[in-house]
Amino acid sequence: MKNTNTSITANDLYKINQIYSCELSPNGKEILYSLTKINKRNEQKYSNLWITSSDKKSQYQITSGNYFDTHPRWSPDGQKIAFISNREKPNQQQIYVFTNKTNKIKKVTNLNGELKSFEWSPNGKKIVAQYRKNEPPTNKSKNINKNLGTVYRHITRVTFKEDGYGFLPKERWHIIIIDLAKNKINQVTSGNIFDEIQPHWVPNGNEILFLSNRNKDPDFNPDATDIFVISEDGDNIRKINTHLGKKEAINISPNGKWIAFVGRSHKADWGQNDRLWIVPYKCSKSAINLTRNEDISILSHTTSDVSNKEIQTPIWSQNSENIYFQVAHHGNSILKSISITTSKITNIVNFKGVVGDYSVDSQSNKIAYILSNNENTGQINVLDICKSKTTQLFQSNKWINKTKLGKIEEIWVNDSEQSPLQGWILKPPDFKTNKKYPSILFIHGGPLTQYGNIFMHQFRFFSSNGYIVSYCNPRGGRGYGEQNTKSIWNKNGTEDYNDVIRWKTFLQSLKYINTNKMGVTGASYGGFMVNWIISHTNDFASAISEVSIFNRTSSYGTSDWNWIREEAFGNRPPWENIENYLKQSPLSSISNASTPTMVIHNENDMRCPIEQGEQLFVALKRLGVDTEMIRFPDEFHALDRTDRKVIRLNQMLRWFDKYLK
Repeated sequence: MKNTNTSITANDLYKINQIYSCELSPNGKEILYSLTKINKRNEQKYSNLWITSSDKKSQYQITSGNYFDTHPRWSPDGQKIAFISNREKPNQQQIYVFTNKTNKIKKVTNLNGELKSFEWSPNGKKIVAQYRKNEPPTNKSKNINKNLGTVYRHITRVTFKEDGYGFLPKERWHIIIIDLAKNKINQVTSGNIFDEIQPHWVPNGNEILFLSNRNKDPDFNPDATDIFVISEDGDNIRKINTHLGKKEAINISPNGKWIAFVGRSHKADWGQNDRLWIVPYKCSKSAINLTRNEDISILSHTTSDVSNKEIQTPIWSQNSENIYFQVAHHGNSILKSISITTSKITNIVNFKGVVGDYSVDSQSNKIAYILSNNENTGQINVLDICKSKTTQLFQSNKWINKTKLGKIEEIWVNDSEQSPLQGWILKPPDFKTNKKYPSILFIHGGPLTQYGNIFMHQFRFFSSNGYIVSYCNPRGGRGYGEQNTKSIWNKNGTEDYNDVIRWKTFLQSLKYINTNKMGVTGASYGGFMVNWIISHTNDFASAISEVSIFNRTSSYGTSDWNWIREEAFGNRPPWENIENYLKQSPLSSISNASTPTMVIHNENDMRCPIEQGEQLFVALKRLGVDTEMIRFPDEFHALDRTDRKVIRLNQMLRWFDKYLK
């Protein structure tokens, strides 16, 4: 029997361990993964590597220590494991190789820079990696005191910063090859204009596949990314024939005939479905849109505050006939496969939940994957394809099973001729039918994402504190078809706002909702929606706007996305169409606001810069609306330090309690 004496608290964030990677060994007998923990004393995150057998008989740890061991990859013969770690210098990653027979770890690089994706060569003798050198310090002059740090920044490109990273270096991402036998590293590409990313070995073992934007000015043509092939020595390079449009997540078939990638049909138009394409590796025929007949968007797109959300590359079957890929659909992330000859799509993993990292063994007999759902932050499952049998191998954070969790009810609102609206209602653990409860409505960011059947710590936290928590997927997100997504293209604050009001109206019809004690909150695009709501209605008793957009004109030049947002506003900059930007800015209607609103923003936010939150705060103060501002120093768009996440939740609870209780 479960011990359900405790509820979810803000400090439980320190107890949540996250699973990353889910690498099935070539023979299908073992699954390799990394487990990330948080050290409360120093706020550092540590990650070590683990292995669990696919027959559920054994589980053991293969690396230890206060390091960040990530991106584990089996060698083709399954005898070694390569991974990225900072185990020698906290701020410098290297590639290491663990040998199964000796249990020894060997460092195979001595780099001064950043590492991203990497891959073993087909024969296991080399590793190709995406690498960016650290650039030399700016302070070269003898007249500059080096102890003062960076004295100035010299900016020449329009894409000069990136949220979550900071100011971008002049160095670009390039491709290196590590020869393990010779203990030698060869840089295959170079230059200071183009990035080369996502390298993959071609099955012949002599060439490398990669993505690069080689337009004259890549920063002003982000959809001009193409697929290239380069010889191992870097002498010969050729471009694969593809169309103009976004491309990512490339992978080549085992027989070397086809390249799969996720992309869009044409430039801009962010509401397009992300489609699955294939293009011949050798001939110059055009790319084929495999999912053209399905109104689905590839990749996961499901929002969570504690689960793995990394983009997953589609994976080929060993016979090169099928491709496995994720699809966002009605609050779930499903794993599917498609035949490249018939375009027939088959559901592989279709539970109520979200499929994260996944991998396939060398014979395509088994699939290992991470599954999260409303009550589970992540578990590793293995599917025996031939037997259609699924085995659960490892569940992270089992302590959650012993806590009090309120019940979640899935709702579809069909109140008009408009498209049905999907949402969820989470009740407090000790919910009573004869009681009226205060409620908090959450609105997701993006907007090209979806809420869904996945564990959300903050939802559980507010539910445990006596609130009805609700959330829905208004038009403009993913998971409900391309028309639904495109409905707010250059029309922010229209159909999305209408859907939020539809959801609020539905909530007001429920007997257990205290209609005088309803709150609303959201972050990023969800914060924009909160700003829009408080400037168009006073039906909510309290609001919290986080890392939001308030003024579309000023965010144009201050965001790390700077000019590219004009694509969503008629492909015209503000000085050519100021009325349109203002019309879609809460600034233009904020004079109507009267809802008590807390403003939360991060001082190093480069996606929605803090000047947006400052403008909102000052406007509310000027209007005499009760408001407070919580600022987090040094943090990007998303909070990183756990102590600040805890403070955020407790500050939000204090504000909502003030007005809703």
